[in-house]
Amino acid sequence: IGDYYIYIANYHSGKNQLLLLEAFYLMKKDFKLVFIGSEKTKYYHKLIERKNELDIRYNKVKDVVFLCNISRNKLPLYLKNAYAFVMTSRSEHFPIAIIESLASGTPYISTDVGIVKFLPGGMIVSDDAEDIAKKMDWLLDDKKKYQKLNEKASNYAQSHFSFNNYILKFEKIVCVSKGDK
Repeated sequence: IGDYYIYIANYHSGKNQLLLLEAFYLMKKDFKLVFIGSEKTKYYHKLIERKNELDIRYNKVKDVVFLCNISRNKLPLYLKNAYAFVMTSRSEHFPIAIIESLASGTPYISTDVGIVKFLPGGMIVSDDAEDIAKKMDWLLDDKKKYQKLNEKASNYAQSHFSFNNYILKFEKIVCVSKGDK
């Protein structure tokens, strides 16, 4: 089990990393938060500035890491080593980051966007910083709930994202196609 929450998304207002940053400062538990984005944007700099303001407001420097330009093939390692993935996007359809989280067996916490509410291995939160903070604390406290979510994420990943499953699905398609001729 990792020692950090993680959010992987481009640094952009639509991904709403500011909401997660605000929630993180409302948590009762001490923990670590890692953001990974593709590049340093204006929004990235806004996040850094807000983090510094929150350190002053709460008179505590919280452990927040902002990373950029991480090789795509290293992201699964960051996800696998995370405690959980947290997504606070304003809008998504089919969020690949949640799918990658599940594929690495990492549970998620997410705002109710796109298809996320239909995916096992995580929990939906409102777009309220206090609600997100409570769920993040609760997931750290409730090891049984965490384990259940972790198992659901891992099982879903194994049954939907394993290479062998794709080969079996491909073989079924090929066999059906050949049988139709």
